[in-house]
Amino acid sequence: MASHEPILLVVGSTAKELIQSEHFSKDSIQSRWQELHDSWLKLKEVAAQRKLKLNESLESQEYYTSAQEAEGWMSEKRPLLSSEDYGRDEDSAEDLMKKNTALQQDLEVYSRTIDTLMEECERLLSNNHFDSTNLSEKQSRVGELYSELQDLASQRNRRLQESRQLHAFHREVNEVEEWIAEKEKIATLQDHGKDLEHVVILQKKHEDFAVELAAGEERVITVETLAKSLLDDNHSNGLVIQERLDNLRQLWSDLNELMQLRREALAGAKEIHAFDHDAHETQAWIQEKEAAVSSEDYGRDLASVQALQRKHEGLVRDLGALEERVHNLEKECDRLVCKFPEAAPRVQHKQEELTAQWDQLTQRVEARKGRLDESEQLHSYLNTFRDLNSWINDMLSVIRSDKLAKDVVSADALLARHRERRAEMDTRDSSFASFTADGESLIDKGHFASEEIQEKIEQLDAAREILIITWEERQTEFEHCKDTQLYCKEAQQAEAWITLREAFLANEDLGDSLDVVEELLRKQSDFEKTLAAQEEKFSGLNRETAVEEQERVHMEAEEQRLLEEQQAAERKRLKEEEERKKKLEAVKLKQESERKQREEELRKQQREAQRRAEEEDRRQRDEEEKRKREAERRKAEQQRRLEEEQRMEEVRRRQVVRLSADSTDSKPYRSTSPEAPKPMQEKILKWECEGVLQRKNELDEGGRKSANRSWKAYYTVLSDQHLHFFKDRRDFTLQTPAAPAINIGGGRCDVASDYTKRKNVMRLRLHNGAEYLFLTNDVAELQQWVSKISVLAAQGGQALSDTDDTNDLDIVSPLRSRNTATSPSPLPSGSPPSKTTSSVPLHSPVSSSPPPASFISPVVGSAPSSLHLQGETSTGPSAPATGSYRRETAPSLAPPSTESGASGSTSMADVAEAKRKKSRLGSMFRKKK
Repeated sequence: MASHEPILLVVGSTAKELIQSEHFSKDSIQSRWQELHDSWLKLKEVAAQRKLKLNESLESQEYYTSAQEAEGWMSEKRPLLSSEDYGRDEDSAEDLMKKNTALQQDLEVYSRTIDTLMEECERLLSNNHFDSTNLSEKQSRVGELYSELQDLASQRNRRLQESRQLHAFHREVNEVEEWIAEKEKIATLQDHGKDLEHVVILQKKHEDFAVELAAGEERVITVETLAKSLLDDNHSNGLVIQERLDNLRQLWSDLNELMQLRREALAGAKEIHAFDHDAHETQAWIQEKEAAVSSEDYGRDLASVQALQRKHEGLVRDLGALEERVHNLEKECDRLVCKFPEAAPRVQHKQEELTAQWDQLTQRVEARKGRLDESEQLHSYLNTFRDLNSWINDMLSVIRSDKLAKDVVSADALLARHRERRAEMDTRDSSFASFTADGESLIDKGHFASEEIQEKIEQLDAAREILIITWEERQTEFEHCKDTQLYCKEAQQAEAWITLREAFLANEDLGDSLDVVEELLRKQSDFEKTLAAQEEKFSGLNRETAVEEQERVHMEAEEQRLLEEQQAAERKRLKEEEERKKKLEAVKLKQESERKQREEELRKQQREAQRRAEEEDRRQRDEEEKRKREAERRKAEQQRRLEEEQRMEEVRRRQVVRLSADSTDSKPYRSTSPEAPKPMQEKILKWECEGVLQRKNELDEGGRKSANRSWKAYYTVLSDQHLHFFKDRRDFTLQTPAAPAINIGGGRCDVASDYTKRKNVMRLRLHNGAEYLFLTNDVAELQQWVSKISVLAAQGGQALSDTDDTNDLDIVSPLRSRNTATSPSPLPSGSPPSKTTSSVPLHSPVSSSPPPASFISPVVGSAPSSLHLQGETSTGPSAPATGSYRRETAPSLAPPSTESGASGSTSMADVAEAKRKKSRLGSMFRKKK
């Protein structure tokens, strides 16, 4: 309207100008202007009235909005004030009271808002608002809601106070009831004491307990006072309060009654434990005496035995006072049985134990007296045993202390001393016989130490037997030592004679005249005669020594034992063969009867099998045709892929050439495309099995634990005793392996039943010690892989076994040829030397069979001999590798001792030295001849 008013003024001024200028239509203009002016005034009047009503509507809407907010606020507070939750305990009730108080304060603060709304409403009503009826109703509803909230707040405050008081009462009652329950456990204890001191302690604790109960009665009175005040205030839960109060009074009464009963029970237990205390003390005295009487110490010698007898007599005198105490306890037992019948079994049992111990003590006193008398006889016998045993030990030390002689004279003196000791041993035979007779006499009389006496007799007999065996073994060692020293002496003399004659043979003067040559020939003839005279002496050195004879006898016995074992095994085998033949005949008869019965069934089965075979042949032909078509399709697909890859490679190569030609940079072009996988050198044309397997390397070559033992999936192909691994089927088609192939020849494949982490796992062990695990998809695939790998691995293992057998034969043959050398003999003049020369004992016969395995051990650098004889082997075309055997002597049967061990090692060293001299002398003698 404000924007149109200027237009209206312009129209009015224009109309006035036209009317003043005496326009021919001034009457019409005057009427139109007047009509327009009246309409404008009327419009302004209507707009003013509408503006007034809109202002009143704005005020009413503002009031309604404030009233709606007030109703919303009061609606939010109403659920809090009308809630039935008055707290589950004292703390929660206190918290709810605080919240309710804060809510009442909010209501008081909000009263100003309610008053403001009431004043606004009255103002609008006084101004004759057009919506006065609705305003009055709205204000009435707001006032009612506010009054209702105030009533609910005051009512909830009262209920919360009662809830807090009730929870406080329950808390007090619960605490008192818990305290009564704790004290009731003490009052109902069944522990009446383990002994007298314990009962006294329990009585003192019970008196303290009674004093504590008397002090705790104030808590019960306090709870009763609190309950009375709540009941006087007409509490809404008065019945619950009265019930809890009555229950508390009953608990308190029961507790006092239990306390009195325990006081009386402790008093009775004190008398029982007093009797037990006296009985225990008496039993302790009896046990103390029994410890002295039951002692196994009957004296170490005669003086100690007599001291123990005097001590025993004093013990018997002390038993008189103890007997009177035992009688007094019997009277006290009768009194307690009459006064406390419920404790009669316990008291009577204690008295019976005391009486039994007393009777046992008196019996042991008499028994010990007899034992002490027998102990005197025992120690006299043991003194004799120690003397004889000490003599045996001394004699053993003397016999074992002698060292082997280093010459013949010392060996003769050593044998003489050894025979003198044998004579001394024979003189002691009567003492040993007397010792054995006295011991058997004591055993026959039933001596308490009969087992010990028998043991001493056996020990002394065993020690004497060891002494005799040791003397005999040392006698043999001394004789062997003498024989060895004699041999060494003869060998040294022979070696000295040969050494003196070496200068004559080393003279290279052949003579420069006839006379000189004749003189030399005469000397040579004399030397040959002397050499022939000494030949018998050197032949005597080839005799068999005592040590060698002992070794030969032992070897013969061992060979005889092995022969007997072989004969026994052969007899057993023949017997088993005979039994097996009998069983086979019986089985054949049975099978013949069964065969006739099965013939008809077999015919039927054959016809059925033939029918199935025909069907299987047809099915296999169909499958074969399918496989051929599939193979042709795969081959065509592979050819297409190869051509596609070649074409792509050609395109890539041309791009590289073009880029390198166009580039102006001095840096060479580097292709960022990944390197193409390298194909296999030999393509797989035939395979047994293929599929995706997961592989895990458990052990590397040599059985070492693998560093990378994680599972990894491969497309696996089994072909010609090799397992090939590819990334997928496409790489297999392109023959691009993802991991090195595994040679399964000589390996072993089976189901890994011990591997429980995963199912369907097989284990492959290779001949070089490596081990792999393979995970399949199901059981059928697992069995297929295991069967295929096992067959191919077995074929490869047979080939390896054949190769190993051939190598073994190549190694064993030369060893056998080394063991069958012939004995040396003088070579005829002009004969060529043998390619293989070996030194063997000059006295021992040559046998073509090797010695027993238990007496031969390989030693590098020595040749076969009776002990350690060195040999030389030429390196001819058929000569075996350098090697030797060492023949071991039989173990010594002598009892172990430091002295004998040392002398034994010395004897073996002397024998070895003698054998080396023998070998050297034999070589020198042959050289001289």
